[in-house]
Amino acid sequence: MKQLALGLVPSQTPLRPLLWGLTLILALSSTAKIQLSENVLSRAAAMLAITENHRLELGPWKSLTVDWARTPEGSYFSNKAPGPILLGAVFFYPLYKAGKVFLNSLQLSDREKQKGTDILLTTILWILSLLLQLLPMVWFVSRTLILLQEKKAPLGALVFFLVGALFSNTGAFFLNSYFGHGFSLAATLGVFYFLLQRSFSKTGFFLGLAVMGDYSCFFLIPAVGVYLFVTEFRLVFNATGQVLKGLVFPMVLMGIYHWLCFGSPLALPQKFQNPSMVWDTGKQALWGVITFIPSNYTLWELTVGSRKGILVTQPYALMLLVLLGAAFPIWGFHKKLKENKIEMGLSLAALLFFAGVFCMNAGFNAWWGGGTPGPRYLSAAFVPLILAGSLMWSSWPKLIRSLLLAGLGIAFVFSLLSLAVGDLPSMEPLWSFMVWKLTDSKDWVYLNLRLIFFTGIVLFSAKRTQLSFSVS
Repeated sequence: MKQLALGLVPSQTPLRPLLWGLTLILALSSTAKIQLSENVLSRAAAMLAITENHRLELGPWKSLTVDWARTPEGSYFSNKAPGPILLGAVFFYPLYKAGKVFLNSLQLSDREKQKGTDILLTTILWILSLLLQLLPMVWFVSRTLILLQEKKAPLGALVFFLVGALFSNTGAFFLNSYFGHGFSLAATLGVFYFLLQRSFSKTGFFLGLAVMGDYSCFFLIPAVGVYLFVTEFRLVFNATGQVLKGLVFPMVLMGIYHWLCFGSPLALPQKFQNPSMVWDTGKQALWGVITFIPSNYTLWELTVGSRKGILVTQPYALMLLVLLGAAFPIWGFHKKLKENKIEMGLSLAALLFFAGVFCMNAGFNAWWGGGTPGPRYLSAAFVPLILAGSLMWSSWPKLIRSLLLAGLGIAFVFSLLSLAVGDLPSMEPLWSFMVWKLTDSKDWVYLNLRLIFFTGIVLFSAKRTQLSFSVS
């Protein structure tokens, strides 16, 4: 079993102990409260309906969550993208059935059986998070590290990619809970990994999985198109054809799901959203939930605000947006464009994807996304920026690289604190809240023990890696 686990990360992967150390923290930091939140339970209710009733309609499990969509016929379905539901059900079915057989074999009261069922459900959701989110992400991170090393990327670039992609972005927080953000995050990295490998049919397949995991990943489609146009100009039609070939199965599967649930392959659950989730914002809104002109307040809070802002949660990402955006016009008029076409294509694709997801997030009526460590609806959009920055690492002056590492360090500490604290507020300044939880709340002792434990794992794995902090 140990050999199987180690085989997930090839031995030639640089920074291997640190990679496994961060993975261990993510695997151990999930809490029952997060796993049994409304968002997660919407998917759980759908998988329970498939397991017990062999139907997609939620039926009696609608009561588990408010995250549902109701059709004109009065049927209730999950309002989540179908990828984690359909793929998760493959594992959920046997695990849940086996667990129920075990619980029924015990002499338990009704109250004890309900508690046992809750524990069973939490455990299965955690297992699904590992199988379909965390471990695939670890594999793609490890393979991408090898790819960067083959491209002669320096140690600073490798550290920046590993720590940024696996640990120091909002999406990484959800790799251990079944929100779906971790699912789309891993699939998105798969898209860009196979693009760099020029394996375009696999690119298309993971592109489809990303969209099945999060509807906002639709913006990956034009982003991939731009990348192919820049890097494969003479073979763009052949490359696009291969991408479309890989895209067929997941898109057909998603279309069938939407047709069975909502009457059309193109009908999204947001069209039938729970009325309590539809708010009158005083502006024109698509399905009552997405406005076309976001407020200045929302834009401020998503970028530099103390509650969800990118600046306070992952400041290196704002730096990358500026750096990659500035690099484009420089390359556009540079004689060495052909030498930089991979970097340019990836930068343009990452910027386009981020812009699309950001606009959708800013226009969403519940843009803050609940009690999360940053803008969770942007979860999948940070890793392409990190990958582009890692590829361009050597082209930036030492001062820029040092500033990026400093921003990464802030994000790393923020992630460590977030994972130790666990449950975060919806609309309070995050840094001050976490400091209060660790110093003055009733459970401060337990939370500090978690933080010390996680910090110990980081220090031990960094030492085993023989990682110097002078990596710029």
